[in-house]
Amino acid sequence: MIADVILFFVVAFIVYQLYNALGRTPTTQKSSQPSRTHRQEPPLLTPQAQIKQHVPNFDEKAFIQGATNAFSHIVSAFVQGDLDALKPWLEPKLFQQYKQEISERTRAQLAYELAFFRHIHTKFVEARVRGSRAFITVHFSSEQSLVLRKNKKVIEGNPDTTEFLEDTWIFSHALSSQESVWFLHKTLESGV
Repeated sequence: MIADVILFFVVAFIVYQLYNALGRTPTTQKSSQPSRTHRQEPPLLTPQAQIKQHVPNFDEKAFIQGATNAFSHIVSAFVQGDLDALKPWLEPKLFQQYKQEISERTRAQLAYELAFFRHIHTKFVEARVRGSRAFITVHFSSEQSLVLRKNKKVIEGNPDTTEFLEDTWIFSHALSSQESVWFLHKTLESGV
């Protein structure tokens, strides 16, 4: 009887040891299974970060200030027909378009007058890199009183009335350029 009890404990001990050995993977033993950890994908860059990758000295706040300044200068120079004042701000193709429009206006003896101008707000819309150039779209809100005259007589507009205008402009920068200058590439909606 005592032999049966001893035999029972020996068998139970052996079964318990086998269960521990076969039923679990020891912590010191490395698994031969390949690791299933997922590779971390690099985070998607914001448009501003993409621009900064290509134009290291890009600063969004400084750009918005410069774009606001450019908006005021370009509107004023276009209205006055001042090609010399326009040229430094525009891409060559757009400058030629403005030059032709001003020339046609002069031939027809038409003249714009900006009776009132007030910039209200500039908003960064989007940034993108395409080919060798970076592009930034900016939205401007302004209040303007624009009058068109022929032989000094008002034929369009009212100098005593102001309009709230919304303009969307696209500026561009050559990625190869070390300068911080951005040029007006295109106007999507124009208040002038």
